[in-house]
Amino acid sequence: MGYFSRLEKDDEPLTPVGRLFSRRELYQVMNCAVTTAGPVDVPALKAELASSAFTRLPRFTSLFLRHPRTGREYWRKTSLVLDRHVKVIDEDVCTDVNDYLADLAVSCPLPADKPLWEVHILPAQSCVVFRVHHSLGDGVSLMSLLGSLFGDINNIKTTKSTVASRKAIKPALTSKKKSVWELVKMAWFSLFYVLEFILRCLWVKDQKTVVTGGDGVQLWPRKLATASFTLEDMNIVKRSVLPNATINDVMLGVLSSGLSEYMDILSPNATKEGQRITVVAITIHMLSYAGKAEMQILVAKDIIPDPDVLARCFEDALQRMKKSAITTSEAYEKLLC
Repeated sequence: MGYFSRLEKDDEPLTPVGRLFSRRELYQVMNCAVTTAGPVDVPALKAELASSAFTRLPRFTSLFLRHPRTGREYWRKTSLVLDRHVKVIDEDVCTDVNDYLADLAVSCPLPADKPLWEVHILPAQSCVVFRVHHSLGDGVSLMSLLGSLFGDINNIKTTKSTVASRKAIKPALTSKKKSVWELVKMAWFSLFYVLEFILRCLWVKDQKTVVTGGDGVQLWPRKLATASFTLEDMNIVKRSVLPNATINDVMLGVLSSGLSEYMDILSPNATKEGQRITVVAITIHMLSYAGKAEMQILVAKDIIPDPDVLARCFEDALQRMKKSAITTSEAYEKLLC
């Protein structure tokens, strides 16, 4: 990835995180799908992009280059040709958004002869897919960028106020001094888990299961499925677990239970022991809106040929946990009465 070129005066070196995500082994592209209520107006979208931060931010208007002798990576300002970044996908090429996103997950890297972002327009599905290399920013900055592009004035103000509040919180967090005991505990547990990790790498091997991958699994063809939940169901389970439990705790239980159920379906006679880490070989993204939460599940289709079954296992797991939580709560109330 990247052209070879000598350093110039105005070139900007990559950050350590940017250099990390530019490595071939960790090459990361964020694919963000945005659906519209009606048909996508391509000329209007191009006009909005032309006046948006996509054409003003330095990294979104710079080439990724690498020095031919030292191998140092850096950004170089270039003239932006918007038509090279906006692609209108024919209906014959894309018949399903999930399948298209799954193909993008293992597609070729972004071309290095232009800034590392693209916009794919799917007119038949009323969908726009933003492809942004991770070295340009993280998911939070991408969502803020899309909010300023698609949101109304109120949303833009909210985005700005959110950034301001984060800056205001930072000094408060850094002002807290850790006690000596807290530092000792942090050092002890860090040393303990590092040693445990090293020992496991040297002497312990993960048990092979029906969802175990192989060499080059990151390049295998992908399939995408969606599991849907309601936030109310998740809150019912959360309140029944522990007073300080979080939605993340609930989701960990859903993932563990759902994946175990799926593995039981594929190999009912397999051993139930020895699985220290249950959620492997699966890329999962969560998004929530209007009281609902959706889990996007990206899998290697040679390992998990029908991810919709896995999605239903996750949905069933939450319903079982909800039923158990309600039953426990009702039994406790009867005892109090």
